Amino acid sequence: MASVEEFIKRIKAIEGVAACLLTRDDGTMLARTHRFSNEHTTLLILSMQLAGNIRESAGFSYLRFLSFYREGGNHFHVFRFQKFYLGVAQARECDQMKLLNRLEQMLGAIKDK
Repeated sequence: MASVEEFIKRIKAIEGVAACLLTRDDGTMLARTHRFSNEHTTLLILSMQLAGNIRESAGFSYLRFLSFYREGGNHFHVFRFQKFYLGVAQARECDQMKLLNRLEQMLGAIKDK
């Protein structure tokens, strides 16, 4: 993976990304573009860990992402790739499907390298 700073810069440049944070899967904070509260970081880590447990218990092969929706926008999406968790706050007035597709494409390209 490119440097953390370069990676975050590329994520932030995607249309529809209001803010993002990146942690290791052990919970170590690596970077953030916005002053996310500790609750966002906790939500990111716990949701991905629990989702992984559910995925394994149910016999599914992979998890694409989790989304948490808020009234009025600013939805929060979480992704797991390699040994990292990425949390993305969606900008209001954003085409959500385009945003999620772009994020998945970028993470997929990193995974393939």
